Amino acid sequence: MNVAEYKARRAAVIEPVYRESCPKCWKSIQTCFCAMVRSFESPLPFVIVQHLDEARNPIATARMAHMCLTNSTLIMDKDFGDNHVVDRLLADKTANHVILYPSPDAAPIETYFDHEEGKPPVFWILDTTWSHVPKMLRLSPPLKTIPMAKFTPDVVSTFQIRKQPNPMCLSTVESMYLVIDRYMKFHGMKTPNHEALINVFRYMVDQQIRFGREKNNARHHAMRVARTAKAALKNL
Repeated sequence: MNVAEYKARRAAVIEPVYRESCPKCWKSIQTCFCAMVRSFESPLPFVIVQHLDEARNPIATARMAHMCLTNSTLIMDKDFGDNHVVDRLLADKTANHVILYPSPDAAPIETYFDHEEGKPPVFWILDTTWSHVPKMLRLSPPLKTIPMAKFTPDVVSTFQIRKQPNPMCLSTVESMYLVIDRYMKFHGMKTPNHEALINVFRYMVDQQIRFGREKNNARHHAMRVARTAKAALKNL
């Protein structure tokens, strides 16, 4: 191959086209949900610790929850054993830190709704796959010092675009919505603000389902066109 031929082949190579992403929600521009976000202050503060592998998942909901809750903290890392933000937050002894995770010794979430010793609860959310949580805790000694709380969902997950271990396993957004809702009912509080969490979540799920159908239809159409063209060539 001479130089001219090499340059001609290089010029014919089509460069890959990368989808433009939204800098806020990290999703593609076509599936951005930012316009649906309605930020509000939750009656409970949350700390979301998200594994970096989960952060790269385009349908992860931790960033969505953080965008909705003005009094939430989102920390992304591979493990949280030596994370200065985690250490700083846990050093605050004026709050009652609680991890939302259904371990065998976890107490019902209502146990922490009473503001024990005048300390308001701060709920920590582990955002990773269910199977990875034990490893995440093992690599993060500070998190293992935090007591755990659990709940029994009265609804099944509507996260149709992602497989859950069982229908009672909720997404990060759904879990946070449920905790806020039960906390408000426990204290007789009434405000529709937290509905913003579930509304943007449902919008994202519906949008992804619709986008997937359109993509499949386009692929099937392209395949039909290719088959028709191939058949036409054979008849020449």
